Amino acid sequence: MANYCTSCGAPLRTQDKFCANCGQRVSSKQEEKEAIAPHQSIQRKTGYVVMLFILAILIFIIWLIIPSPPKNGQLSSAGITGELPPDHPPIDNNVASNNNTSGAMPPFVMEQLTKLRTAIESNSKEVPARIQLAEMYYQIGQFEQALKYLDEALNIEPQNLDALVMAGNACYEAQLPDRAVSYYSRALTINPNDINVRTDMGTMLLHSGKIDQAINEFNRVLAIKSDFIPAFVNLAEAYKTKGDMQKYFETLQKALDKAHTEAEKKEIRDRMNVAVDG
Repeated sequence: MANYCTSCGAPLRTQDKFCANCGQRVSSKQEEKEAIAPHQSIQRKTGYVVMLFILAILIFIIWLIIPSPPKNGQLSSAGITGELPPDHPPIDNNVASNNNTSGAMPPFVMEQLTKLRTAIESNSKEVPARIQLAEMYYQIGQFEQALKYLDEALNIEPQNLDALVMAGNACYEAQLPDRAVSYYSRALTINPNDINVRTDMGTMLLHSGKIDQAINEFNRVLAIKSDFIPAFVNLAEAYKTKGDMQKYFETLQKALDKAHTEAEKKEIRDRMNVAVDG
């Protein structure tokens, strides 16, 4: 196949290094390949760096969420009935203990902890750093340590809603129901229509044996959002704990009528079937 000058269009011979018509240098296929190769190499190296960065993040996330092995005599969250609100962190039976300690933290986590502690030491009124520290300890299941920093933050800012809710959640997972209710109650004085916090508080009231108060909280949630399934399920469990099976089934039937997904419907039916078989 004949080659032509890319500058003037004149025909070229195979051995030509320059165009006889305009003098334009003729590039070979090999030269084109060599010109492209470095760019492709850079792309591959960049891709590897991005992949390694993403992998490092995933490893860190997995390290945060995987609990350490349970200790002998460790409390279980199995006694807490019903469903958590969507925004509540999931409870893991292996994490729900205020005595839980995890393994050694990676160096970059320790570095971040040091920075936050330094910020606190340099400013005794520093609240955001205390909340960040609390969140880090919360994520690895060290709830008492998280509560230490949250209480410090709340001593400085008693109306800090984020700190109050996180403290309630930490007590929830550490199975400290009365203490959880205290934090949740304070949070609800600031935002009384938070259905997630109110449902959590109702669940803690139920767990501590205050059944009528729990029923009242779940009904208040449903007055705000009439199709909030976690409140229905917890309300049903409260009636079951009280021994009122008629209201238990009536409440679950209402939940079934308002369920949004097939998964919700299946779980509600399973609860009803278990109660019937039992």
